[in-house]
Amino acid sequence: MDEFRNSLKTILEMWPAILLALLGGIARMINSKRAVTVCFVFGGLLSSAFVAIVVSLLLADAEIPRCTQMAIVGMSGYSSSEILSVLKTKILKKIGGINDKKNS
Repeated sequence: MDEFRNSLKTILEMWPAILLALLGGIARMINSKRAVTVCFVFGGLLSSAFVAIVVSLLLADAEIPRCTQMAIVGMSGYSSSEILSVLKTKILKKIGGINDKKNS
């Protein structure tokens, strides 16, 4: 039961970070020139939340002030869709899914 409480406490401590990353992802979508689709919005928010969790866990034990950690998490949420786009292109190039001249 203590493990469950510790896990729940960790998740609750991450909510501000997740919300900041989601706001960063929304800002990225607003600035994007892409057509807005449900898939684009859902995928962007999901990737922002995932990145927020990962970055929060990476920074949890760092001796950085909490407000600076939140700023880093917000910026990572903003850039999460761009990172996924770059990774997608690189993976597709490796498996031969796209040509070098064509951008995805």
